Amino acid sequence: MKSCTKCGEINTTDTKFCVKCGNDTFISDDDVVCPKCGMTNVTESQFCIGCGEPLEDAKTKKQIMQSINESAEAHPREIVIKEPAVDGASACPFCGAKLKLNDVFCTICGNVVADNAQNKVLKRKLCPKCGKPNDINSVYCSYCFTDIAEGEIEEYAIDFIEAARSGDETIKQAVLVSSSGKKSRICPNCGTVNEIEKPYCVKCGYKLTVDLAKKYCLVCGTENNYDAKFCVKCQYAFSGKNLGQMQASWKCNSCGELNDIESNFCSKCGVKRQKR
Repeated sequence: MKSCTKCGEINTTDTKFCVKCGNDTFISDDDVVCPKCGMTNVTESQFCIGCGEPLEDAKTKKQIMQSINESAEAHPREIVIKEPAVDGASACPFCGAKLKLNDVFCTICGNVVADNAQNKVLKRKLCPKCGKPNDINSVYCSYCFTDIAEGEIEEYAIDFIEAARSGDETIKQAVLVSSSGKKSRICPNCGTVNEIEKPYCVKCGYKLTVDLAKKYCLVCGTENNYDAKFCVKCQYAFSGKNLGQMQASWKCNSCGELNDIESNFCSKCGVKRQKR
C-alpha cells in the first residue's frame, strides 16, 4: 500500500493515479527520509537523490510518523484494503480500465471519471429490522443478519459531493442519495453504505472522512501542509535549500515547482523555462 502525497488516501501498490484526487505521487511507509534535506528515497537507496547524503542511518516514513505521533502509535489501527463489494462497477471511457462505483479518478490513466457514475441508479434491499440498505442479492442483512429475502427495494442515485478542499482544488467523494434526499457514504474498502455523519465504516472500520495529507518537520515535528516549502514554526527547508537559494530560483509556470536558477527545464514536469 502507498499514501497519496496530496490527500493522504491509501492506494494499492499498482495504482498510478490516486483514486480520490488524481495525484500521481505517492509515499510508501517503507520509503526512507534523508535526515539532511528531507527528501523521500526508495528503500534500497544508499545515498539521497536530493543532496547525496549517506542513508545508512535514515529512518523510514513509518518510523518518523510513529515517533512524532505517539498517541497514534499507542492505539494502532490496522486496515486491510480489499476489492470493494459494491455493484455498479463500469469501465473507464478513456482507457477501458475497470472502475469502482466510488472512483473519482481512473487509477490507470488519471482522467476524471466521476461523470461516468453521476446520477446512475443503484438498487438496494432494505432490512425490515434495522432499515440498513444491503446488496440487491442479499438473503441476510450484513448488519444484523436478519432474513431479508423479501425485503423492500429502494433506489439510490449516485452523487459526488465536496469532501475537502486543497487550495483551489476540490476533493470529491461518492455518496448515495435516497428518494427522500438522505445521503449516505459508500465505504471504499468493503462497499458498505454508511450514514453520512459516520467517520468510520460500521462494518470494517475504514475511515470515511477525508483528511488532507500533512508534511511533518524533521527538526521540530510541526505539522505543515503537504505542499509547504518551509516549516511554519522553525523555517526548516523541506527541499534542503535555504531561503536565499529558494528566492534565487525560478518557478515553473506549469506545475509551480521551484528550480535551480541555472536550470532551463523544470526538474518536476520537464517544461522548458520561460525566459523573461
